[in-house]
Amino acid sequence: CVTVQASYTLTPSTNLSATTIVPGEAVTATPLVQNDGTTTASPIHWEQKEVIFAPGVSVNEAMRSGTNPASFGCSYYTGIGASSCVIRNQANGTSFTKNTTTTLAAYTKTDTGLLAVGSRICFAVMVTPYDQNGGNYRESLSCTLIAAAPYLSIVGGNTWAGGSLTNPYNGIAAIHGNRTSAFGSFG
Repeated sequence: CVTVQASYTLTPSTNLSATTIVPGEAVTATPLVQNDGTTTASPIHWEQKEVIFAPGVSVNEAMRSGTNPASFGCSYYTGIGASSCVIRNQANGTSFTKNTTTTLAAYTKTDTGLLAVGSRICFAVMVTPYDQNGGNYRESLSCTLIAAAPYLSIVGGNTWAGGSLTNPYNGIAAIHGNRTSAFGSFG
């Protein structure tokens, strides 16, 4: 009988459908776990969190590792300024095949309409244990920025940006005066 010593190192990450969206658009986060070891990693606990940061809050997307479970829960994120944190997916006893990247269950965030421009929707993927030594955690964080969308309307030869005209276009509009000068960029 031969005993094979476990040898694995797991690296979590997230594939985002977009790194920038406008309020009301959806973003899909697909968690990935790469096993760079020579043996299958099992049993592994993994989880995906959705973390929202308000505009102006600094967000560090660097990979984190450690042994304190409290440093990898939602309380960690709310403690550094997140306005919310929710576990979206998780599983216990998952196996990750050697020298393979495994795609886990994706989550799509659709209710983005009320998020302020400048907010960040982040997804954290955590695995434990991340190597054969046990008792340790590794987590990655990937974010999508909520951005303003440029808005330009052209109706009947009239243009405006943002907002709207005080009187809706009724098909009759006059341009008063001599308008022979052109300004701006026209591609």
